[in-house]
Amino acid sequence: MNVRKAINAGLTKLGFKEIRENQRKVVEAYVSGRDVLMVAPTSSGKSLTFHIAAFVLDFYKHGERDLVDTVCLVIFPLLSLMKDQMSILREKGVKAVVLGPETSVTENEEASEGKYNLVFTSPEALFGSHLSTKLALQNKIQAVFIDEVHCVAKWLGFFFLII
Repeated sequence: MNVRKAINAGLTKLGFKEIRENQRKVVEAYVSGRDVLMVAPTSSGKSLTFHIAAFVLDFYKHGERDLVDTVCLVIFPLLSLMKDQMSILREKGVKAVVLGPETSVTENEEASEGKYNLVFTSPEALFGSHLSTKLALQNKIQAVFIDEVHCVAKWLGFFFLII
């Protein structure tokens, strides 16, 4: 399967016409199974690389059939930014949810069943109140993205507290 064709299909789904070269390289890398670290300044388009993920991975798996069953986990430190991204994505037809303090019982159950393509959560929610959802999703998650990775040092302290 042609990765560029899959990227173009994802761009179409999201209403974009083009992708920057650095974004394309990131998507090509994770579609080919490589781990990727993207370091780029604010407003350089990092979010598109994971917004497009479910569409690209599904196109790569299923071809041109309009089937989106991939679940991607996005670990993000700020609830307000997760909500903003979720709203934008939902307007574009992406099934996205934020797992956090305001998640409804229905959304949590649907997330556990893999009904969302992008699942946003914080490390605290992922390893706290939403651990059962994470465990239920374990075999459905195709990719994990960590946004705002500069927070990792703080998160590591949190992870060691729960282990």
